[in-house]
Amino acid sequence: MAPEASAAEGEGEGGERAGSPAPFVVVVEDQAHLRLGHYPVLFAELADAFAGIGCPTVALTARGWSGGTATGAGVPIRRYGPVGRLLSAAGRLAAGVRRRRPRWRRVLDPMARALREVALVHESYRLVRHLDPDRPVLVVSVCHGLVPWVPAVLDAARPSPRGALRRRRVRWVLHAHYAAPARPRPALQRMLAWSQRRREDGGAMVIGVQDEGWVPGWRRAAAPLDAQHLPLTGLRAAPEVGRAEARRRLGLPADRALLLVVGAADPAKDISTVTTAVARLHAAHPDDGHLPWLVVAGGVADQLGSESSSTPVPSAGDPSWLVRRPGFHDATTRDLLPVAADVVVLSFVPGHRRASATLMDAVSTGTPVVASSDSQVAELVERHRLGEVFAAGDPDDLLGLLGRLVEHPLTVADDDLRRARASMSLEGIARHHLAATGCDGPWASSGGQGP
Repeated sequence: MAPEASAAEGEGEGGERAGSPAPFVVVVEDQAHLRLGHYPVLFAELADAFAGIGCPTVALTARGWSGGTATGAGVPIRRYGPVGRLLSAAGRLAAGVRRRRPRWRRVLDPMARALREVALVHESYRLVRHLDPDRPVLVVSVCHGLVPWVPAVLDAARPSPRGALRRRRVRWVLHAHYAAPARPRPALQRMLAWSQRRREDGGAMVIGVQDEGWVPGWRRAAAPLDAQHLPLTGLRAAPEVGRAEARRRLGLPADRALLLVVGAADPAKDISTVTTAVARLHAAHPDDGHLPWLVVAGGVADQLGSESSSTPVPSAGDPSWLVRRPGFHDATTRDLLPVAADVVVLSFVPGHRRASATLMDAVSTGTPVVASSDSQVAELVERHRLGEVFAAGDPDDLLGLLGRLVEHPLTVADDDLRRARASMSLEGIARHHLAATGCDGPWASSGGQGP
């Protein structure tokens, strides 16, 4: 991403196709200044993808964008104005008080979410208010609440500068990274129905969910708003370095096969199954110099000493086969890790349905994947023949698989990689967002070329 710039720079002259203007895209990540999890990276990459297919795009954030998420496509960055910063600060304050006063959670949690959503709507409209009213606008953000009633109602109630009821053609995609509430809430749905009636031509609002299985639940909970399976995670450009050079830069051993577990800390990631299986493999063959070592990098490395396991790994005195790289890693390190590895291991608790940025990085670099069953990741690995699957939570099954891989190293066929990459591109994900909100007009038929 480029340094902070004006919205006018983001509009430019691009995206005019067959007389129909491309939508102006606003990608919002209000906490992008914090190095927390994958969302700042994912939204930065999505903004670059919109720009890459010819949409004038601006990234909007409360307090700046972390330098570790920049991807270099020249998307201008705008910060919230005074009102948005005040609302965002109030939301952070409510969240902070909730952490110190857990008994107030039922009041402070929705308050914190609502304040962030009010800031989102206000600042998005502030950014696009000077655009040509005939140019459609697409706002992409996180869905902060269980049901996005705040953006829906504020968007519908917003009058035009002349006081008329006609509104700018704004589309919204709000990404929910969790399953829908179990039971619809009638009062909220009445408000959503009112907002949908008020939102006139071109004012679509879509809930983007990461798993196809969540779509029916969200369609019930957020009716009459639509919910669609809209992935956020796509392929990134792989670094043009070989395995030996990547290991040299990262300080990893050059003469060992390496298994990689990498990512942010998450209770859904089952690291103990992996460490147990690798420990048993080395215990069974203590003198075998060809056994793989395990590299655990990112926030998941902090989970090693806290999980219950038959062979827990302490925080000090790690075994020789374990390389621990805890903490936040910048984009360069994140790019190099899958290149340096022989196999990427993705282990989750059973029923995990979220997408994995680590899987996309493995596909980008052509690194084989070993994934736990009963997960969305395992389905993709099997569908595209990207590696092997073991039984979730079963270290013995993983141990057997690792033993076979010692004798027969895992590889991915070039044809399988080519097909997987074609179906997982960030440009394809950006086009899917446009199609879901009715923004894919004649201008979008140029094959993804920018202005």
